[in-house]
Amino acid sequence: MEKRTLGAAYQFYCGKDIENAHSAEADIVATYEVLKAQLDKYPEVENDIDFLSEYTQTGKNRKIDFIGRLALNENNEIIYMLL
Repeated sequence: MEKRTLGAAYQFYCGKDIENAHSAEADIVATYEVLKAQLDKYPEVENDIDFLSEYTQTGKNRKIDFIGRLALNENNEIIYMLL
């Protein structure tokens, strides 16, 4: 239901606007602060890389690339996801 951009997440979780948006440093700092705020807000989310990787896999298909085009199905076969 919410806009899914870094700026929107930063505003929602941190109550701030990104200064100098789209610069590498500003985006990295905002991403880090959003993650910290999410860890504080949601006690069921663990501060652990393996947990976060598993937790963010949605549905029965597990994404295996950053853009989400390739995934593993329930038989561990690589499939191409249409967006």
